Amino acid sequence: MTEKELRIWMRREKAEDAWWVSIDGQACDEPMRLSSVFRRIRNQEAREVLVLHDSQKDAKDPPWVLLDPNSELNEDTRRELSKRQRISVGLVAQLLLLLIIGGAALYFILRPEPPPPPPPTDPLERVFEQMDSVEAEGGAEVDPEKLLPELRVAVASSGRIVYISNLSDVTWPSCEIILDGPDGYRSSWKAPIANHQTIHRPLREFLRDGEAFPREAQTPKSVTVLVPGYRPWEDDFR
Repeated sequence: MTEKELRIWMRREKAEDAWWVSIDGQACDEPMRLSSVFRRIRNQEAREVLVLHDSQKDAKDPPWVLLDPNSELNEDTRRELSKRQRISVGLVAQLLLLLIIGGAALYFILRPEPPPPPPPTDPLERVFEQMDSVEAEGGAEVDPEKLLPELRVAVASSGRIVYISNLSDVTWPSCEIILDGPDGYRSSWKAPIANHQTIHRPLREFLRDGEAFPREAQTPKSVTVLVPGYRPWEDDFR
């Protein structure tokens, strides 16, 4: 998708210029303006750039789109597109301006302070606590894997790329993805994956006995995600 197409979409949806960016598999820490995205692309000489609008970051399957790094607009074209957007929403903005300012001020004055979030518990600690509890009650021997917490993850496939999203509230230390069964094609992600971060792996990086995922197979049949401290997550591609 090009910069012009994204700006036309923002104008139609009346959306802010705020985008999450993944450059060659590395996600940014905060949303960026499109002009800043292209500036970073030029500095890093990026090969693959994915963007996700800030309003869609909490979607079940975040709709990341592939950005054409060579579609950067000049400043005159950007100003013209921005001017059209301002004209289309200018009248509504003027009518609602006082109401928005007054409502926002009242909200910040009266809103209660949210309680601090509980500290995340290490999944392995929870497993050992449950095992100790069973032993203390004289229960039968249990399978430790069944006591592991359920993995919260979203998996999608687009073209020849597999996307993995961490939907949990804690950072994963690493991740391994297996396609087409336990003896299938594997790809490992050694770096930590923050909560609600999405990574992507090309199918050519999935290997089995040194052989890459076959090009003639357009879509994997199934996927398994392995994260230390969690139960394996399995599903079929539909």
